[in-house]
Amino acid sequence: MNDERHVTNIKNKNRYRILKYIYDHGKASKAELSRKLQLSPPTISRNVRPFMGNLLVERGKLPSKVGRYPDLIEFDYSHKKILAFQVDRDFMNVGFGNLSGSIESFQKIEKSMYEFEDFLQSLKDVLKNFENLKEEIAAVVLGISGYVLANGRFHVSICNWNGHTTKEIVKIIKENFEQAIVAFDNDANLFAFRELHLSRKNKKYILCLYWGRGLGMGIVMDGKIYTGKGMAGEIGLTMQGEKKLEEILYGLIGTDQLVENVARILLNLQRIFDPEAIVLTGRFSEFFDKLERIWNKKYSKPCNLTLSEGGEMAIIEGGVAFGAELYIRKLTTGIKNLERVWG
Repeated sequence: MNDERHVTNIKNKNRYRILKYIYDHGKASKAELSRKLQLSPPTISRNVRPFMGNLLVERGKLPSKVGRYPDLIEFDYSHKKILAFQVDRDFMNVGFGNLSGSIESFQKIEKSMYEFEDFLQSLKDVLKNFENLKEEIAAVVLGISGYVLANGRFHVSICNWNGHTTKEIVKIIKENFEQAIVAFDNDANLFAFRELHLSRKNKKYILCLYWGRGLGMGIVMDGKIYTGKGMAGEIGLTMQGEKKLEEILYGLIGTDQLVENVARILLNLQRIFDPEAIVLTGRFSEFFDKLERIWNKKYSKPCNLTLSEGGEMAIIEGGVAFGAELYIRKLTTGIKNLERVWG
């Protein structure tokens, strides 16, 4: 039985590597897959066969120096859709996108999400708009200003969600999309996922800071999202004297001290983590020009500091990209033991 399980695990891992390679590159020939992944041609053919005609499509032929024309396989990013939510204290962003991470529709709901019941009602209202897409939704991803603990309870600093669990949300989503994966993650982690997989694929060390009502940080270390035991990156909750950092910065909004304070914080983070880039989104966009001038002149540009190209949709794009990754995992290695998946 153990030998059978071992063989199955190898097959599933190979299938994941093949699908992920085509997903990342958009298209590839069987010969390229065999060469890059060090797998035999029969292994390639056997593992792509179940997905041909749906997730994978044979579009044409590639020219070959040896006179043959190897098959060109393309990933069909429109095969399934992902629904992503970003929940902050005073608003909820909703994005609907395809497997590439591209957003096809976006909506910002400016309403208090402080009380858990208010959020649940808003969620129900939004899901009604997608009732005719039940078979197309592969995953629903929720980015929250906090974390889900191992017991399924929420740890959220800016909303009154503590004491509630994922069960209530999963139940509502599954009533609408029975086959969809349901996942939760910290909003800054989804922001980091977006930068790593959509904008900065050549970077391995990135700090991604999102400032909404709270201040969070997603950390990319050695090309992977770093979460520690589960809650790494809570920069806003660090104590500066008797106050949390995010409380201090919130009190400085509209003053000259704000930009100087943020610049010093970023410099300290740069010295601690030594990243290739620091990427910002959220409230930072309101004063980024001033911040960039200080960064480039006073601090001699210690590393690249930039705003995310995703703008207001950065976390939503990260959620859609993360949902696509989970869907590929579900088709190959499975999602049973994956963190952040609760349904």
